[in-house]
Amino acid sequence: MSVQDLHREVFDLVRQLEKSQFQYRNHKALIPSSPVISRPDLRSIRIDPALPSTSTSGSTGEPVTVQKTREQYLWMQAANIRELLWRRWDTSKSLAVVTAKIQKSGVSPWLINPYLFKQAVGKVFTHPLRGNLQDWLDESACEYLFSYPSVINTLDTSRFLDIKSTGERGGTMYSCEEVGVIAIECPDNPDVYHVMENIIVEIDKQDDIIVTDLTHPYLKRYKLGDRGEFGRCQCGRKLQTLKKNVLGRVRNMAVAPDGSRFWPLFGTTAFAAIAPNLKRCQAVQTSLQDIVLRVEGDITTDEEIAIKHVMRERLGDAYQFQVERVADFPEGKFEEFVCLV
Repeated sequence: MSVQDLHREVFDLVRQLEKSQFQYRNHKALIPSSPVISRPDLRSIRIDPALPSTSTSGSTGEPVTVQKTREQYLWMQAANIRELLWRRWDTSKSLAVVTAKIQKSGVSPWLINPYLFKQAVGKVFTHPLRGNLQDWLDESACEYLFSYPSVINTLDTSRFLDIKSTGERGGTMYSCEEVGVIAIECPDNPDVYHVMENIIVEIDKQDDIIVTDLTHPYLKRYKLGDRGEFGRCQCGRKLQTLKKNVLGRVRNMAVAPDGSRFWPLFGTTAFAAIAPNLKRCQAVQTSLQDIVLRVEGDITTDEEIAIKHVMRERLGDAYQFQVERVADFPEGKFEEFVCLV
């Protein structure tokens, strides 16, 4: 099948979804009767090397390889286009992209589905995560930005018309490598995500997210390792809805001394007024009592003491806090809190 035929299929799918999203659908009736599967279950499935596949560790250290289908590709394209439509992007303007997959900076035409975006398209400016991103963004003079939330938080983005993000908690899109796009931020309510129609979400008693990909032969009732809650939205869409502010991976939750888990409410922005030269930080819980804060940037001893005080206010007195200075962090998706317990 030609690229033109694929563009046409995606166009037809998007047009259909923009109508059907307001129609009632019984999501529970679409949940398979099969048992819940986990990452070890996926690892045991034999993959046909002749067919497309993707591999991911899912931030767990347990790499899996999953077969990718043609239908998944179509839905991924449709989801990305739907987000542009929902956010009302003008594709004749320019886009700056900063992700881990980019190895060197460059400029190229913005490749957009011709059936949906017939006007003249803008340019895409790409840059790797390293280097002076602020200077590059200012020189590129792009109107839109796409990156990870943790990268966006380190930049002055006030001049952009709009920003979209994924790969981390708080992004405008919720996705994972195995199933692709799961949900997109509501265009009328930035506090929630709406789940794509090819995905069915369940949430168990432990708040674990279980997804079924209706376009995949065996990604049925797959426990991602993420936790979340269903939400409500008044926009009129009949899609499943997830609360955006609680969505995250299990390993991004702190463990209290009694074994309970909670979301740690702090990050680099919490220390901005205390340590202006702090570039980025990552807290790692190494035991029930110990949390190490890795910091990148020039901070003083007094600032270190003040940072520990803020962490104690946010997380409680049950922990011992240490500050470890690092030259930089590995490139890729960034997690402000990692639990190793």
